[in-house]
Parts: sequence; C-alpha cells; structure tokens
Amino acid sequence: MKELIEKLKRVEQEIALERGSFVLFGLFKQAEGSGNWDVVVAAPWIDPESEDVTRYIFGKLADLLSEDEAVSIRGVFTLGPEEAFVREVVNNYPTNKEGNAPRKQIQHFREQNIAGVDIEVAYVITASSDIMGFSPSTRFPGYTVDYTWRNSD
Repeated sequence: MKELIEKLKRVEQEIALERGSFVLFGLFKQAEGSGNWDVVVAAPWIDPESEDVTRYIFGKLADLLSEDEAVSIRGVFTLGPEEAFVREVVNNYPTNKEGNAPRKQIQHFREQNIAGVDIEVAYVITASSDIMGFSPSTRFPGYTVDYTWRNSD
C-alpha cells in the first residue's frame, strides 16, 4: 500500500505543477462498494463533467502504476471544490498543518461517513482550503446528501 500511495503522491505533484493545485486528491474505498479504490479529486481548474480531465488523470496514473495497482482502482472521480464531500474532507482531514503547506502530511482514516458516503478506508494526499479561500474550521451544517461518485467510464 505504501508504494501505491507514494506513486499517487508523485502523480498529484506532477499534475499540480502542470495544471494547478488541488483542493482534494485522495484514495477512498467505499464501505459498500466493489472493494476497489476510488481516486477522488477536486480543484478549481477541474470541470467535474469533463471526461478529458478524467482521462488525463487516469493516463498519468497508468504511466506509473503496476498492473495489479491499476486493477485495484475502480476509477477517477472528479468533484467540484464546493461539494459537501470535498468540504467535509478538507475540514476534518487537512493535509497542511495550521495552513503551512510545506508541512504536508497524508491523512489516513477508517470507517467514517463523509457527506453521506460510508468510507471503509481513505488516504488523503491533499486536502487544502488554501486555494479556495474558505477556512478549514468552517463547518457546513444541513447537508443531507445521497451521494454517489460520478462514473468515470
């Protein structure tokens, strides 16, 4: 698992240099899913409806991942930075300590419900409010979301 996470970190850094920073970049396994991983990303430059962005990110992953690693990933899912799932992850699992991005740390959690999605396990590589202008301590009450990832096929 450590090797897969390190590869995802490299992909995230490469894409951030080419296209811009991410609000969210992580690996999530849904509790009631296929047992495979979902790569979930959000950034101001991403159009969540764009298949081109999904293909671009998947292409970057495919360049680095082994066959076994690639098979373990169900898909790449793009979300808008304003979506409840993204904001809740950023609020609860920020990867920058006290707004200090150079001290970035991967967040790992198990068995959490995030904006209506039951997550079995997650590795959050980037969860940063810095580029969106909202405070990581801000809570967004009142969301009742029946949330499913967008299919990346």
